[in-house]
Amino acid sequence: MFAALLQAAGCSPGAVAKAARGDAPGAADALGTRTCIGPGEDVEPWVVDLPADRRVEIEAAMQRGVVLVSYDCTALELVWNCKTAGNYGYTGTTLVEDDVVLEDADSVAANLSGGTMLAAKLEAEMRRGMKMHIGYVLVGQRSTTLGRVSRAELTGDCRRVTHFIARASLGAYAVVANSSARMGAAAEIFARGAGASSSSSFFKSTTAGEKAACLSATSEDSAPPGKCRAPVKLLLAAISDTIMAESGEPPLEEHRPLRCPARMVRSSDGACVRTRPGAPQMCVMSDHADCARQCAAGDARSCATLGFMYESGKGVAVDGGQAFRYYQQACDAGALDGCVGLAFLYSKGRGVHPDPARAANMFRDACERGHARACSGIGQQARIEGNGADAIRFFERSCKLGYARACFYAGSALATEGKEPERALRNHEAACVGQDERGCLAMAGMMLSGLGAAPDAMKANHVQGKALNALNQSCASGDGEACEVIGDFYDGRYGKKVRKPEKALEFYQKACRGGRGDACRAAGVMLENGCCAQQDVDR
Repeated sequence: MFAALLQAAGCSPGAVAKAARGDAPGAADALGTRTCIGPGEDVEPWVVDLPADRRVEIEAAMQRGVVLVSYDCTALELVWNCKTAGNYGYTGTTLVEDDVVLEDADSVAANLSGGTMLAAKLEAEMRRGMKMHIGYVLVGQRSTTLGRVSRAELTGDCRRVTHFIARASLGAYAVVANSSARMGAAAEIFARGAGASSSSSFFKSTTAGEKAACLSATSEDSAPPGKCRAPVKLLLAAISDTIMAESGEPPLEEHRPLRCPARMVRSSDGACVRTRPGAPQMCVMSDHADCARQCAAGDARSCATLGFMYESGKGVAVDGGQAFRYYQQACDAGALDGCVGLAFLYSKGRGVHPDPARAANMFRDACERGHARACSGIGQQARIEGNGADAIRFFERSCKLGYARACFYAGSALATEGKEPERALRNHEAACVGQDERGCLAMAGMMLSGLGAAPDAMKANHVQGKALNALNQSCASGDGEACEVIGDFYDGRYGKKVRKPEKALEFYQKACRGGRGDACRAAGVMLENGCCAQQDVDR
């Protein structure tokens, strides 16, 4: 009966035989009171329990644009008559073959798209010892740069919409239900699944995709193999009641933690598992004190989040030394984000002696495993070395993995070369859809100039005004990077017609006070050149 969405729970390469299980259920877990995460929260359900026709619907819908859904922790339904901006790009990744075991109904409720309803149906059998074994192979993912969507930005009949699909991990999987504590490697589960061997009266063994087809896939593929494209796990981003600029929420790629139900935490392979009271768990990026506590307690992902905060000045002053310390701690503990953060520091020489070769090796390994920011890092190294073609290739790969900032970099690199303006505009638009305001400003500048498309002043001014409004709010709240981008805008870097040196200097100085070194240098150059005499204004 079920077919497609449990394999891609973000499992890390090399992990084997994971078990999501808990202690014996207590009174709080009684039938009907079990909880999981649904409306209002980002969720990452494995969807191996979906019917085959639902899986096909998802695959087809993702070819046409961003997919909006209704998800309430009991059922996942596509909403066809509601639309939003954006689309998906596919990127191949390092092949991952692994397996996971769900040993109780709580684990089913927390990890599968059928949630509490499916758990209730399996409750009795799982109490008697029936377990769910999932073997899977992952070859790549479809991602959108769309970060946050407010209800006001939807069009059509959208009353039922709760989430949109931000990412789908693709490949093949097999599910077998029986009483064995361990079946062995994923290969055995695939073999059993094909033979329809199951000890469950409700959940039948099932497969989706073909493992053999997956084995020919590579990280350079522009599309998944024909028989290895089943959705295994989805990242569902919650629809917001307020626009991002008002809510202050960071984009998806900026360390937004995915919560698990009460008394569960997210393991390294993406599954929600039981934890002992007081065990460390991933912090929220905006809470520096909690991140420090969780990192000290042993949560590697929180250490990586601290490194990112110190590297980018999110909530703290930029400090390369502290960024290096926390990234190193995270990387040593196996957090890929930490290793990528270290690579950026080695490439820039921040907080550590520069080591471009070491950075390149770290970037490439993480990029092949599907880490978007790492691909962007390779692109930056190629750009610095003067290799424009490779820079654009890796920026666009990062963009397809959902990193909106890299879309802006790709568009800018193309614009600098002065060719393929349509392609440059597409990249800037993808960045803008992902709420990267620099992409929006660049997109508006091209539209006003008629580059890549016919001039459209009305749309360009709307996009430009919305981006500046968001940047001003972020700058006023202490975001130095936002202040620097506004300075660049008034310095004419997104179109000479809006050049206002006095305002550029004002925002560069604000950014400088926020620790942005490039802004300090830009302000210094302007002052050395005599800015800002009255005759320089509005020229």
